[in-house]
Amino acid sequence: MRAWILALWASLVPLVCQAQESRPITLGERASLRSTVLGEEREYWVYLPASYSDSTYAPERYPVLYLLDGEANFHGAAGTVHVMSSGRIGTVQIPEMIVVGILNTDRTRDFTPTHTTRRPQGEDPSLKTSGGADAFLRFLEAELMPHIERTYRTQSYRVIVGHSFGGLLALHAFVARPHLFQGYIAIDPSLFWDEQVVVRRAERASEGPGRQRTVYIGLSPAYSSGHSGEAVLKFAGLVEKRPDVRSSIQHFEREIHQSVGLVALYDGLLFLFEGFRLTPGQIFEEAAELTARFQQLSERFGIELRPPERFIDDVAHAILRANFADKAADLLQFNVGAHPTSFNAHRSLAQAYVKKGDVSLAIEHYEKALQLNPKDENSRRLLRALRRGQDGAAPE
Repeated sequence: MRAWILALWASLVPLVCQAQESRPITLGERASLRSTVLGEEREYWVYLPASYSDSTYAPERYPVLYLLDGEANFHGAAGTVHVMSSGRIGTVQIPEMIVVGILNTDRTRDFTPTHTTRRPQGEDPSLKTSGGADAFLRFLEAELMPHIERTYRTQSYRVIVGHSFGGLLALHAFVARPHLFQGYIAIDPSLFWDEQVVVRRAERASEGPGRQRTVYIGLSPAYSSGHSGEAVLKFAGLVEKRPDVRSSIQHFEREIHQSVGLVALYDGLLFLFEGFRLTPGQIFEEAAELTARFQQLSERFGIELRPPERFIDDVAHAILRANFADKAADLLQFNVGAHPTSFNAHRSLAQAYVKKGDVSLAIEHYEKALQLNPKDENSRRLLRALRRGQDGAAPE
């Protein structure tokens, strides 16, 4: 990698660290839904991506991550998704996503697929409400998911994340409702449940519908051996043989059952969205290949995955400031192609053409920016200056 590209990366950081007026930092919003299926009110928390309400960029639709044990995991999961997807650290590792954290009312009931009061160690009266997982999945499918998809701009790609009993529920959904989710992150899943009932059902399960699904299992040492490990490794062996599934199992030797969730979520998201990662140096070196790359990703995921407009725009402007006007223009042309209804993409491309001295193309894209956003007074002012032949009056 050229040395100056490292400086380019550093130049991106100040773009997101400029002082702003004091205002609250909001991670998400709280809401609830009356469930007819479960006969109770269910609370959920929602994190929206950084770009969701940013009117500078074209509106997008987003994959949705459904997070179990929301009251315990929401803050860590939303923060992890934000860091990995917003581009604020100088790289983008996964697409921006909506996170829906589902809070519990009766965790044992909702996450266990069959009724039993026996654990491997013996009787446990606290399990007396077990066996309601199918009803919980009906609540997700018939009530919560349609509500989320009516309320927010979503893509038809859903990920479920669960830990312990939540991991059991996620893999039960993989077997029993294969159409509900396309990505599964199961962390220390309790597959020993009821004499490995989910494992036994997986042995008889047929291939899922349509597009490929992805299963990631993260394990602490406590779930890597004994009755827990035996069940998990057997399940992992079954899914590994299936042509309709990408799968991975990863061991975290330094973690315990209670701490493994966050690191496994990070690595699980990297595995689910393998091939998506973008860095400034990579964009500079591989700009001509980006279109084909995102077409391949879209085919693999079964949705339209577009490169993040803001990140591409930031990198291109840094390249432009480094006086690589031709390269910046190529990258901004790519951004326009990926986001043709974005006034900002056209405005940025016009700025690159000004830098190159191509006034006619700069005028064309400022005009397009104004067609898309007639309130863009900055583009209107610069366009007037260009039309008067005052190229030098157009600030970068």
